Amino acid sequence: MASTSDPQNELRFDKELFRKELQRLVDDHSLDNLFDARVAHLLDESQGEGEADWRSMRAEYRLPTLKHAGVPGGSDEPAIYLCGNSLGPMTKRTELYVQQELDAWGQKAVLGHWDHPHGRPWTRCEERIGRIMSDMVGAKPSEVIVMSTLTANLHSMLATFYRPGKQLPQSGWSAQASPSVCANYKRRTKILYEAKAFPSDQYALASAVALAGEDPKAALVPLHAPSGSDTISTEDILRALEVHGDEVSMIMLGGLQYITGQLFDLPRITRRAHELGILAGFDLAHAFANVPLALHDWDVDFAVWCTYKYGSSGPGGIAGAFVHERWGDIGMRTHLDRPGAYEGAEGLLRPAGWWGHEKSTRFSMPNSFRSMKGAAGWQLSNPSALDAAALLGSLETLAQVVKGQDVGGVEWADKIESIEGTTAIGKGQIMPRLRPSKRKCGSSPPQTRANAARC
Repeated sequence: MASTSDPQNELRFDKELFRKELQRLVDDHSLDNLFDARVAHLLDESQGEGEADWRSMRAEYRLPTLKHAGVPGGSDEPAIYLCGNSLGPMTKRTELYVQQELDAWGQKAVLGHWDHPHGRPWTRCEERIGRIMSDMVGAKPSEVIVMSTLTANLHSMLATFYRPGKQLPQSGWSAQASPSVCANYKRRTKILYEAKAFPSDQYALASAVALAGEDPKAALVPLHAPSGSDTISTEDILRALEVHGDEVSMIMLGGLQYITGQLFDLPRITRRAHELGILAGFDLAHAFANVPLALHDWDVDFAVWCTYKYGSSGPGGIAGAFVHERWGDIGMRTHLDRPGAYEGAEGLLRPAGWWGHEKSTRFSMPNSFRSMKGAAGWQLSNPSALDAAALLGSLETLAQVVKGQDVGGVEWADKIESIEGTTAIGKGQIMPRLRPSKRKCGSSPPQTRANAARC
């Protein structure tokens, strides 16, 4: 079910409003000025009902010291770390889990794939992470997979969904897209994207278009901010969808623009794209673990993200991907061992690898591929257990804000997975607590957007 909420309105940061709210704290507590360190302490202590306990959460991380940060004459006091948009700090649980994996490797060697001293067998090391991650992006567990790296995952999605001249299975399309609109697939060669998208996305788009036999100069349509503005309005994006209409195969945007910090209105963009027979995919590198998302309810076709920024999985950590169940339920098969088969492959074609093969027969090493259901069917190779452990430690640290239930547990996952029809999945349990849309600061009156600066 598509949500009507506007993420831009919910999380837009109003600089002037925030300054006034901080000034109220200064006045209420007779502080010296806005830069008084006690302002930060008051913000930490202003935990609202159901929100994260910021002070105790900070203690879960190892932060660089002033000395290690290169501050002249710096002490062993923790530095103020404001670079989470590039690399998140390490959690103490991550340090523990990675050391446990090294110990398990030394103790068990190959047996650790099934017999793990800490109950995290390597053949299943991505499963708990995926369940927590699905909560953080507002999706069913089967729609999310932990694998590879962001750009590699983007290539897999583009190879699957950008296929000019080829018709994708009708059953995968959103109910908002009429069959007559989707049938006009032979003309759909263009991809709309941000003119200032992260370079790796632009390289991936250009190469994917060229590999599909199209000219990137003709097929890639950049969306520019209007003169005098740093941002692209939702109306401008919708207008571009209308203008290029039935020539567009997909729109591919960043969920949160990495230069300007603009949070795109993903539900409105997705909804209109589908009405025009256009697929909607997003790079959530700067949105994952930063803002609440509802990918399932918004009907997004696919999304990819890294986890080493706000997800604190470590340099170059393992990434994530989302494929809506509409597409994930279709599956793919190859028939190399069936000479009489009409075709050698069927279903929703995609890059395939042995870890995406159905789990029940994976280790019998069949010649033909039969994909797992859901996003797991896009896996290529087995994930690095060390990378998985690093990410698990971080996500479990964030998940502690949810009291009284294990959002990474099988029981909770089964409950979410069983939701059918138009019932909303929502934005999960973790992110709304980390990024509440309304909160109080200190003893001031109820606030509206101050949480947007609490990164």
